[in-house]
Amino acid sequence: MNGQQASGPNAILPQAFVTTISNILANAFGFSLRASLAVAFVQHLWHLFRIQAMKVSTIELIFALRTNFFVLFAPVVMKATPVLTLLALVMWMSQIVTSFPPGALNVEIAVREIYTQLRVPTYDAAFVS
Repeated sequence: MNGQQASGPNAILPQAFVTTISNILANAFGFSLRASLAVAFVQHLWHLFRIQAMKVSTIELIFALRTNFFVLFAPVVMKATPVLTLLALVMWMSQIVTSFPPGALNVEIAVREIYTQLRVPTYDAAFVS
């Protein structure tokens, strides 16, 4: 839509459609981002379980990272798994960021010259009839 008219007879899409489509794309992007972060979270979690021993209470807190925001600030979790804490923080922040409507549409005022053919009635003084 770069350089096209935002409104008027030559507009590509009505502004309501553009806003709806941009919201759908932003929500789909946020969903796919959170899904990929969740997969990375689970893979790293099981990797940590295989290589290091943890207390059961720490494991319970790690499992609660994705569902409870306040577990992010538990010093035990930050010390045991800083990467998982960072992944969970990005997941929580992505929900906040993608909740805002996209505002990347910039409408610029520009002067345009449009050439069209018109039928103009003329007076011919030599025509006798």
